[in-house]
Amino acid sequence: MARVLNIGFGPLNLEKIVLADSYKGTWIGINISKEAVKNAKNIFANYKFYNKSIINCNIGKNKYDIVLALEVLEHISFKNIFSVLDKIYKSLSNNGYFIISIPLNEGLDKLVLNGNNPNAHMRVYTKELIKFELTISKFIIIKTISLSAFHKFYNIKNFISKIFPEKFIKNNLIILAQKI
Repeated sequence: MARVLNIGFGPLNLEKIVLADSYKGTWIGINISKEAVKNAKNIFANYKFYNKSIINCNIGKNKYDIVLALEVLEHISFKNIFSVLDKIYKSLSNNGYFIISIPLNEGLDKLVLNGNNPNAHMRVYTKELIKFELTISKFIIIKTISLSAFHKFYNIKNFISKIFPEKFIKNNLIILAQKI
């Protein structure tokens, strides 16, 4: 079974799907929120969750088959991003996968100008920028998927976006990358 590291697991959305069926592999989660870690340990006692920041923790070398960073990289400053990506790259086994998701087109620059940053994002990403950062960090990009993620009325908006694709801007990107 796969050895998985989930960086910034948050509200356990993925864990509730994967671990609910008694996942047999190794699953480790790290998060900067003590409350999130406490909650994770209470719900999934058979797996390991740690209160750590990816910026300053040791995650090992050649240790994981899959590393997840879903809605995480935009919270890492430019000065730290390449050391974090290098750390993740080194933590993967050969041919290991790095799966990320990032927000796009969220209008962060305008929000910050108005004194508002509701998600505490430190960086604005474009598809080109994240691909560039991953390539510099030696990852091979296997697949990218652009999505229109909706906060409310997802099913209705998803249906409408298929009929009128020009009405909804793609605002989330998922990337599957690999260490070769």
